[in-house]
Amino acid sequence: MQENDALLEKRGLRRCESLEASYKSFKCFAKWYSTQKERFKTVPEAREYIVGIVEQYLQPLDKKVLPSKHFHMTIAFLNEEGNYLTKPWVAAVSKREGKLYYSVYDGEIATIHSEPYEKACALVKTQKK
Repeated sequence: MQENDALLEKRGLRRCESLEASYKSFKCFAKWYSTQKERFKTVPEAREYIVGIVEQYLQPLDKKVLPSKHFHMTIAFLNEEGNYLTKPWVAAVSKREGKLYYSVYDGEIATIHSEPYEKACALVKTQKK
């Protein structure tokens, strides 16, 4: 996992926290990252970004460690002061339990959209054609 973190660091992501826990009778690994380099106003833009990150980071772990459903990942998009980007920007994206979640910040974090990860992958592939 450390070499995967190094790949993400090259893309401007900084690891903030990691957690290992038992969850519904299986191990779960959660990682939180932040970046000030990326900004997205729409779910489709954020979708393309998070699918690319997951494909680069989590899919290789499927073969090495545990199935990716055991890995939860959140990326927070921050401003120059280190705070969440506010509306209209997407403030965070998360992948957990086979779904993607997109959130905005307007005094508090609120999920504005969620979708199955497989559907998001299909949408990204369709957009690239």
